[in-house]
Amino acid sequence: MEPLIPLGEVARILGLTRSAVYYMAKRGELHRAKVAGRWVYFRPEVEALAAAQGPRRRAREAREAIGA
Repeated sequence: MEPLIPLGEVARILGLTRSAVYYMAKRGELHRAKVAGRWVYFRPEVEALAAAQGPRRRAREAREAIGA
């Protein structure tokens, strides 16, 4: 398993849209790094966040990220 994962995989793991993940990173809730011009995220942090969050919170954050 790779320690760095792309945005799409983070969105899938967290059950969020790509926009919501990007917004969380901008707010400092997820750490990311730019590698070869692309943002990558740290798998252990993403998996810990997924385990800690319930489905309601993830759904609420997704709505907030898109302004709904």
